[in-house]
Amino acid sequence: MPSHDASHGRLLLLDSASLYFRAFFGIPKTLKAPDGTAVNALRGILDFTSSLTTQYEPEAVVACWDEAWRPQWRVDLIDTYKTQRLDAEGGEADTTDGSAGPSGAADR
Repeated sequence: MPSHDASHGRLLLLDSASLYFRAFFGIPKTLKAPDGTAVNALRGILDFTSSLTTQYEPEAVVACWDEAWRPQWRVDLIDTYKTQRLDAEGGEADTTDGSAGPSGAADR
């Protein structure tokens, strides 16, 4: 894999999960695809990316994604960390209805 040398230009790193979550709640759910699927989060992250690349003019963009949405070390530090996103059994809440956050739209 090629390495990035800072002397060659700007590198833009995106915290994709954070931007995706922010876009999901910041853009109305009324923004839908022709089949009725909500695309607000997808549209939002594309708008964020477009704005940031226009503003900073990076040579390269890396979209980072943290699969550990609730890492144990953070829960150990703050036991209420993201508890609003848990279901009654303590697992990840089903968010397909959009009540607790984005789910699956990036796969479409």
